[in-house]
Parts: sequence; structure tokens; C-alpha cells
Amino acid sequence: MTDTKTRKAIFHTGTTIDPTSWEMLGISAKMKDNAVGCFGTGLSYAVAVLLRLGHGVTIKTEVDEYVFGLEDMDFRGKAFKCVTCNGKKLSFTTEYGKNWSCANAYRELVSNTMDEEGIWMIAEDPMDHGTSIIIEGDEIIECMENHEDYFVGNREPIIESSGVNYFEGNGTIFFRGVKVGTVENAKYSYEIKTDLSLTEDRTILNPYQVTQKIGEDITRKIKNKELIRSIITASPENFESKLDYDWTWSREFEEVARDVWEKSPTKLLASIVKLLRTRLPHVGWINLSPDEEQQNYIDKAKTLLSKFGYPITAPIKIIQNDDQLVIAFVYEKQIYLTQKAFDKGLFYLVTVLLEEHLHTEGFSDHTRQFQDYLIDELVKHASKRFKVPI
Repeated sequence: MTDTKTRKAIFHTGTTIDPTSWEMLGISAKMKDNAVGCFGTGLSYAVAVLLRLGHGVTIKTEVDEYVFGLEDMDFRGKAFKCVTCNGKKLSFTTEYGKNWSCANAYRELVSNTMDEEGIWMIAEDPMDHGTSIIIEGDEIIECMENHEDYFVGNREPIIESSGVNYFEGNGTIFFRGVKVGTVENAKYSYEIKTDLSLTEDRTILNPYQVTQKIGEDITRKIKNKELIRSIITASPENFESKLDYDWTWSREFEEVARDVWEKSPTKLLASIVKLLRTRLPHVGWINLSPDEEQQNYIDKAKTLLSKFGYPITAPIKIIQNDDQLVIAFVYEKQIYLTQKAFDKGLFYLVTVLLEEHLHTEGFSDHTRQFQDYLIDELVKHASKRFKVPI
């Protein structure tokens, strides 16, 4: 077992590094077309950050060794730590990357190593060939031991395409294997494999690019109908509701969207509904005429609710719907009832109609606004019933 006191984080590539990589900023000559880095500043950032945090930094090739250190300097009365290489001052200080953490530096070094098709490991000594970046310090070791906090690592996608990999998770965004950000309230985590604009610290530059690329992928490339259904029936609060679905739809995507629209329209994301209405206007629900008993129930329920102070003026329609969880819903200020709304008698129908009436007034399901309104109404009616002014 390796002694913890001699353990080092080593980032190794088979190529020989040129000192220009840290002596001159803004030079990036990655050999791979799909490289993550492009600014030519990442290594310098990482060196400055790690030295600031008290780590030892050495780069070894087959013939040379470069030891990085710090030298005090003063500029206009302010003290700085200038980064040195083999005792020679470089053109940056530890203020470079001043908002970076050790995790940022680790992610940068691994990303560079990936771009050069190298390896990273915890070991005592570097390899004899190629180039090894050797970092000594507990914090970088901890980052390497928790590698999957920053990279796809050994995660297996549940679905993959040429553009995006889909993972179990709750909103981590990866780009070509590297974690570049997070989104709130997501049903999945995503790895974008095509071009994505990043900042110099390898985080998302333009959030819309993410919603655009995932939206295009799910609508055009994914064949798995279960995944499509899960995404397009997300709640309005989910990240998936913000995806851009305005692309040419695959046959699988259209079939799932139509099926949800016909069976469970209120579950379908509003953006999909809007697109469906323009693309597939013939798709809809089967309208039914109420029988005598149903019409009698509706009339009695409306009369009772009107006496309670809730006159229903919205049109009421009855539709055929096979989803056992759909009882009733509001769409475009109209109340739609399924047969299940009548199955439990008049009392149940009154409660259903009251709820849908309130939705026509703008109160959405599962919201604090709707909850507050109902409680307020309960207290108001109790006050009137028992003649207690409040």
C-alpha cells in the first residue's frame, strides 16, 4: 500500500510538454477536434491555484524537470505572490484564477489529460516516459478520490445518442465527460457531446445552448418512447419544461406526444401543447354527449355551487379518456369531464366541478396560490356560517 505521506496526484500523457504552455498565455494547440479546452490558460490557472492552496507542483519529462514555486513581489504598494518555474519569474501571480477552488484545478488538469489521451492516478512516482504533472497535497488527492463529482466517470447512460447521453440524476450537465454545470429541478442528468460554448473555467457560457441541444436531441434522435414520455410529461417546475422542442419531430416523438395529448392532455408540457395545436390540429379528444343522468347531475351540481357563491359559467364538455388518473381538467377556459367524474355520485361531481371552476379562474394545480385560496375560502365561509366577524 502506498504511504499516505508520499501519495501524489499524477497526470500523465505520452507526449512531451513544451514550457511555452505556461510561459505564454493564450496558446492552445489541442490535437483532437473534440478537445474540451481551447483558451490556452487552463494549466497556468491550475498551477497558480494549487500553489496558492499550498500544494507542490512539479512537471517532469524524460529529460527535464520543472519545479514551480512562489516569490514575494510588490506592485503599487500591494503584496503579491509571483509564480516561478525553476526560480524564474513567470508572468502571473496567485491572483490568477483567484475564484477557483482545488476542484476547479483538478477538473482542468484531468480535462487537459483527457484531451491528450493520457491517464491520471494516485502514486508515489511518475512514469519514465512522456510528461507527468505531479501535485503534492491532501486536497488534490481528495478530489481524485472523488473523481465522479467532476466527471462522468463510470456512470452508464440509460439512453445515448450521437448528441446527448442521458443519465439517472437530478441536473448535472456534462460536456464530453466533464461536469460543466448544474440545472435545477431536472429529472435526469445530461452529457452533451456536440459543441458547447464554455467559459475559461469550463462552465456553461450560454444556458440556452443546453436547452436547445437537449431539446433537439430528444425530439429528433431518441427512439426510446419511455424516456420521451417521461420528459414531455415533466412538471412545469422541471428543467425539462424549458427545453426547446421546436424541431422536426421523429416518428417516435410524435407518436408519444399524440398519445399523451389524447389520453392525458393536462400532463403534457405547455410548450408541446402549443406546438401540437399548430402541427397536428386534427389530434384531439373524442367528445361525448351527456346522457340524461349525467346532464341531471351537472345541472344539480351547478345549482348548488351557484348557491355557494361559485357560479360556473365555463362550458362543460364530456370526453372519452382511457387514463384512469384523469378525472377532469380545464383547457382554454373550458371544463372537460370524463366518465369517472360521475362514478361516485353527485357529491363527488360537486367537488370536481368546484376545483375545475377555480382552475378557470387562474389557480393551477399543486401551487401554494391554490392552497392559500382554498384555505381563505374555507375561513370566509365559516365566518359567515357562524356569524363571527374576522
